[in-house]
Amino acid sequence: RALGRQETVRWSGADGVKMEGVLTFPVGYQQGVRYPLTVLPHGGPEGISIDGWNTRALYPAQFLAANGYFVFKPNYRGSGGRGSWFTMANHRDLGGKEFEDVLLGIDFLEESGYIDPERVGMSGTSYGGYFSAWAGTRFSYRFAATITFAGLSNWISFTGSTDIPVEMSLSHWDLWWFDNAGQYWDRSPVAHLMGSNTPILVAHGLSDERVHPEQSIQLYNFLRLLEVPTDLVLYPRQPHGLIERAHQLDFMYRVLDWFDTYLKD
Repeated sequence: RALGRQETVRWSGADGVKMEGVLTFPVGYQQGVRYPLTVLPHGGPEGISIDGWNTRALYPAQFLAANGYFVFKPNYRGSGGRGSWFTMANHRDLGGKEFEDVLLGIDFLEESGYIDPERVGMSGTSYGGYFSAWAGTRFSYRFAATITFAGLSNWISFTGSTDIPVEMSLSHWDLWWFDNAGQYWDRSPVAHLMGSNTPILVAHGLSDERVHPEQSIQLYNFLRLLEVPTDLVLYPRQPHGLIERAHQLDFMYRVLDWFDTYLKD
């Protein structure tokens, strides 16, 4: 198998804070050619993307690189690995400057001559799925297609249906929703559906207790009612992720088909 070149990239995020991420080049990369970009944001939000090897079906970087895509895995503010100051830098601002960090990373890749800014997609799981739903709604004008797996779409109903309401409210948000319902709603993807036209593939495991499947079902139904291109895939028996190989393969090929349809064709 031919693998894409992989390297750590650095850019200036919101407020000039230095950011890092992992960039995988498309197999057979030719300098001067602009390629479509797929962004794979990690979850957590305190997760981290490492410049190493992984074979996770939900983050198939080399699979996408083998099919002609740049793959960008940004470590936005809130990520682990750089001390508590960085991990807590997104408190009370989820979906705010942390997402601006990612947008500025995409701008950096465009300025570097790597990518076509009209052919940018995003696919993420859990909090990365929230990022993908957020990208396809609030920032629809920046993304040609997104994919969300086990993603959050409504912060208020999520808090009422997850198995970690205290952790999410105190460790991640540092804010209870009933103390600031307005911000929780404003940072919910479903609050920004009007005017969105980004095709969004929605997928979820039916045994997920961390992010209840209702988060994906309501996003899909709202998109369908507004006639935004979408599809819903629900995997039986799957928890907060995909553990059965048949489901992993199915999802990987759906990711490729969705991006090929909207980022290439």
